[in-house]
Amino acid sequence: AGESAPVSSSVVDVNVAAGETLWDLAVRYAPDRDPRDVVTEMVELNNLRSSVVQAGQSISIPAEG
Repeated sequence: AGESAPVSSSVVDVNVAAGETLWDLAVRYAPDRDPRDVVTEMVELNNLRSSVVQAGQSISIPAEG
C-alpha cells in the first residue's frame, strides 16, 4: 500500500501558444501514440472541462520518455 504503479510516460508542463490545440501538443510530445488517447489523458490530467485551451495556459502533457 502507498506505492504507485510505474508510469510509462513522463509529464511535461508547457504553456499553450496562440493557435495551438491539445491535438497539436499530443502529436508533438507523444508522436508514437494515438493523439486521441493523449488528448483524453491531458483533459483528465489537467481537470479540463473540454479539450479547448487558451494561449498562455499551462498544460501538463503525458509525454514519451
